[in-house]
This record gives sequence, structure tokens and C-alpha cells, in this order.
Amino acid sequence: MNRRDAAAPPARLEVVDLERRFGDRPVFRHVNWRLGSGEIGAVLGPNGAGKTTLLQVLAGLLVPTAGRVFVDGYPVGPDAPVTRRLVGYIGHRPLLYPELTVLENLLFYGRLYGLSASEAKERALAALRDDGLDFVAEKPVRELSRGTVQRVEAVRALLHRPALLLWDEPFTGLDPGAADRLEDTLVAHRRRGGSAVVVLHDVDRALRLADRLLVLAGGAGRQRGAAANPPAGVRGGGAGA
Repeated sequence: MNRRDAAAPPARLEVVDLERRFGDRPVFRHVNWRLGSGEIGAVLGPNGAGKTTLLQVLAGLLVPTAGRVFVDGYPVGPDAPVTRRLVGYIGHRPLLYPELTVLENLLFYGRLYGLSASEAKERALAALRDDGLDFVAEKPVRELSRGTVQRVEAVRALLHRPALLLWDEPFTGLDPGAADRLEDTLVAHRRRGGSAVVVLHDVDRALRLADRLLVLAGGAGRQRGAAANPPAGVRGGGAGA
């Protein structure tokens, strides 16, 4: 798969005039956004603004009605093989199989990401140990708390060391300690040069964590610097459609 422009260093994420409709109803239109290497972007907006839909388009799970998405200069989409290699995705619903152990899940996804069996096991065990989760390696996922499942989901999504992590509402419903641990995971990913797009409803956390903000409201997306005040109506907004 060829890069968009091999002569110039690409942005980690580039969103170009993106639009998504469901039937005749536009969810969002004319969304343009760029993230650099090692940057965290936060997506904010009221209920129904399309935040979750946007993340699914960025992950290649939904096809945009118009516009393009590029990661490291490569086009993203359901049929783009580079998407699986460059992107890690964590949605509202865990992708872990509840009847399998944590380690069995990670080995399965490691192979799905193209890792060898030995490499997948080595990375999985190292990541669990580094995150203080080695004690759950042999436990079935169904026995884990919500906070622990979210932490294991992060290990899964980062197992292949993607350039871009997409995370939908990671902190919702978690106690402060569990939320802080997930925040540490994001910061560590950024420290390694990875970028992330996180859908948030906590404006204060977004202003603290993010290098760039994208506010979805009224079917449009507006870029803002992380220090800018969010527009009225964003504070307290929940997950979008």
C-alpha cells in the first residue's frame, strides 16, 4: 500500500474532509484533523454528536460517506491491510472472549496481529508484568472486574505496538485509582512515540491529557488547542452516536 505523499513526512493521523451519514441523516461533516507522532487527541461533544461513529471510521470499522483517513500516510479502511498493523482499537464493548483466560486472549490477538506464537507470548507476559497484571494471566476474563478488563483491553490493543491507539470512553464507570492506571497507560504509549485518539466526556481530563482537541457539535468538527476553553454545551456531554 503506497503512502499518500512519500516525499513529505506524514502526520501520524490525518483526517481529510470526513463525512459519515446514516441514510439521509449526516452524523458529522467536513471533519479535518491532524495529529503528530507522540500526540494525544481528545474528541469531545454532546450526546449524539457522532464521537463513537468517528472513532469507528478512524479504525476502519466503518466506511466514511466522503473524505479520507490516513495513518502514517497510509489510507485506512476495512479493506486496507495496513490498518490492522498500524491501529489499535478499544471500543465500548470489550473484544476479549470471556471464557478464555487473559493469556489465551492475548495469544489469539497476537497471532491475529501477525505476531509469531513465541513473540505474542513473550510480549503478552512482559506487558502483563509491566502493568502489574501478571496475577490474572491464567484467569478467565469473565472473573475480572471492569477496571481490570479495561487494563487488559489496553494490553490487547497495544500488543502489536500500533502507531495509533483509538480508545472510546476509557474512564467511564471506573474508580479514581483504575482511571489513573489507564491514564498512565496512555502516557506511557505517548512516551514511546505512539499517538492516541480518546473519546472523553470529562473536559478537565481532556484539557490535562490532550495535545489537541476535536469538538463535534451540530454535525461539524472544530479543532482546538488543548488550552482552549471548550464551547458551551460540551461540559458534561456523554458518548456520541
